[in-house]
Amino acid sequence: MRAIIADVNEPDGEARFGAVMRSLFGDIRQKFTNLGRPEARLISSSFGRCQLSMLQASQHQVDGEHVARQSYDSDAIKVLLQMSGQARFSQMGEVTHLADGSLLVYDPTQPYSFINETSIRLVMLQLPRGVLSSRTDTPCDVRQHYGADASGLPRVLALMLASVSTDIACIDDDSRKHIGDTLTSLVCAITKGREHVEGDDTISASILRQRILDFVQKNLFDPELSIETIAASLRCSKRYLHRTFEQEALTLERYIWDARLERCRAALLGAQAGRLSLSQVAFSCGFNSSSHFSRAFKQRYGMTPREFRHLGDATSSPFIEVQNSPA
Repeated sequence: MRAIIADVNEPDGEARFGAVMRSLFGDIRQKFTNLGRPEARLISSSFGRCQLSMLQASQHQVDGEHVARQSYDSDAIKVLLQMSGQARFSQMGEVTHLADGSLLVYDPTQPYSFINETSIRLVMLQLPRGVLSSRTDTPCDVRQHYGADASGLPRVLALMLASVSTDIACIDDDSRKHIGDTLTSLVCAITKGREHVEGDDTISASILRQRILDFVQKNLFDPELSIETIAASLRCSKRYLHRTFEQEALTLERYIWDARLERCRAALLGAQAGRLSLSQVAFSCGFNSSSHFSRAFKQRYGMTPREFRHLGDATSSPFIEVQNSPA
């Protein structure tokens, strides 16, 4: 399915932009409030049962009295990620302030309004009410708000929405369906109050685990890489990181050491190996001590780095791997 694209500055842009917005988001009223020419661009595509949209716009206000035309429409439940900009969301007498990184879940069948106080960039996920409640004829009590410092599943959902939004128009049909299912599972877990990885929550745990592994691989050269720095960068607690690896053969700490040592081993066998000292190999892979590197390498592979290099020069025989954890 081709993506829907609307730009307020195209010929007949304002009228078409408003029509596209209403077709996607229901009977909303949108008013641009900045003094200059309004700026707005929308790109949207279906992701299985869900609809995912990316909106960039100058200051404007949105009012929705009863947005969903039917309680089972695809826009019956919304999840908004505020990528940038400041906004105020009002519903049922409560006001929520949105800033960069805010995540909001709400039911648009109840009257609401947005006042976008600055230019904004946001991602909107719409999913059927039926995936969250067996009752499709009454409002869902799903309203939740998380700031940019959120951890756990809300953080995973926000990261995934931000990542997918950059490629909305480029993802193939099968992938969009799988992504939509995954996003739906995350929203269901969050709205049910499960903010930690549970034993049956394999999809969200797998997503976070892969993000952790990717982060480790990109930062192996950093001697400060640790459980603490990973938790701070991904905005998760250390306990949450450890729980994500509970079902794995390796602990996260052991994975970091093994990844560093494997990179060192590859460096010692590489084309440039003869031009690098053992200390240079160690420091380039995140060790801050050549002696520590030598001890850890011997524990892991059964020989010192120097012996391994000489063995590699003399023969192509495979090395002996010893499954010990580095000290």
